[in-house]
Amino acid sequence: MIPKVICILYLIALLGIGVIYRRGVKTRLDYYIAGRKLTPVILGFSFATALTGVWSYIGAPGSGYAYGVPELASFAGWIPGVAIVAYIWAPRVRAKAAELQSVSFTGFVRDAHNGGYSLTVLISVITFAAYVMTFVAALKGLGLMFGPILGLSYVPALIICGAVIIAYSLMGGLRAVVLTDVVGFGFMCIAFGVSVWLIASHGGIGGLAARINAFNPELLHPPTGAPYGATMASIWICFLVMYVFYQALPHYWHYYISLGSSTRKGAALFTLIAVGSTCMVPFFIFIGISGHVLLPAPLADPDSVMPVLFQTFTNPAVYGLFSIGVFTAIMTTFDGSLLATTACVDELFFPLYKKYNQTPAQMLRWGRIIMLVLWAVAVYWASTSPPALMVRLLVIGWVGMSCVIAGPTLCYFIKKGTKWGAFSAILISVIVYAVLVVRGLLGWIEQGFVALGVSIAVYYIASAIERKVSPAS
Repeated sequence: MIPKVICILYLIALLGIGVIYRRGVKTRLDYYIAGRKLTPVILGFSFATALTGVWSYIGAPGSGYAYGVPELASFAGWIPGVAIVAYIWAPRVRAKAAELQSVSFTGFVRDAHNGGYSLTVLISVITFAAYVMTFVAALKGLGLMFGPILGLSYVPALIICGAVIIAYSLMGGLRAVVLTDVVGFGFMCIAFGVSVWLIASHGGIGGLAARINAFNPELLHPPTGAPYGATMASIWICFLVMYVFYQALPHYWHYYISLGSSTRKGAALFTLIAVGSTCMVPFFIFIGISGHVLLPAPLADPDSVMPVLFQTFTNPAVYGLFSIGVFTAIMTTFDGSLLATTACVDELFFPLYKKYNQTPAQMLRWGRIIMLVLWAVAVYWASTSPPALMVRLLVIGWVGMSCVIAGPTLCYFIKKGTKWGAFSAILISVIVYAVLVVRGLLGWIEQGFVALGVSIAVYYIASAIERKVSPAS
């Protein structure tokens, strides 16, 4: 009963945040990027919750339970990657976005390359296709986690929690999203603290590792880096490289372009908070692996390992607080991504807004309608065909997308390409990635690196050809 009451009160509080910030949202700039006025500290805490989102609290422990120690190697590569990106990448993106007056990832890539509507359509469609899978994965987490707590089945719990998220996002835009993230960060820290306590109370890392090794040595000493199929060293290096390009994702882009400052001091604070949050994740992975020796019976769904562990070993109040932490982790995956995707798709209709002389208030209303439609599509998919292990959807959606758009994003800051270079890089690399995934060729890391290499190569080759044909470009 206690967890249920805590969760209901928290859901009501989230709706209140949306109501409070609704009056301050007047334009697309207010709605999508909070007027580009968010401080590095506030945005850093919000970004931290996005970094450690649903994957870290549900998916990563589930992957640790399913595959063992290779997941630790992957996150060891993410930590320095976060530092590089937050300190070097984010300030440069923010400064350029402010110069271009961009309110979306689509708008940034298009305007940075002097592109046209064809580039807008390509990026917007790919963004929607990639993110709808992550929305479904997040909604799965809501249904699995909150159904038992609220005393509801999977689908009603999914719909209720999803409705709260869409409500405060529709009302308050990015300001509401960021504030709910900051508040939720405290609950996520509670979940982290309890995870450390669970490890310590069962013999510490050394004691649990010995028990895991006795149960199944391959969890800590696997013959291959399943599910990655590589050595620990190569996994670490691959994830370090991949994570830098991973920051081309639109929902991270939104945090960068919303920064109110791009000073070195602000970048340092932003980096410190981001790296600190990432360091929590290995504990969650280890807890997931420990589920094999802490729980009396095997789990049918690896993604349920964290909720089951907390429900088994903590009192109802702590389990309720952990549940809010998980909800926060899930909603940061959902609300920030939904807002960023809406901004990208909204760019498709901007020419129509101008053609029919839509006012700022009318443009904002259409943006909210687009967000509601995207949310409804994700809810329908998640409720009618619940996905399997969430790692697969997140890999295809996020990692695949970050690889195919790497050329016209990160490489832009190394040597600027042309509009057809950007268009060709995205189109050809997404085709290559789709073929690799559908045909089951290579492992997913190799699939990503092939798409990444194609994206970068085509970006520069096509740009060189365009400059040769049309020197003015």
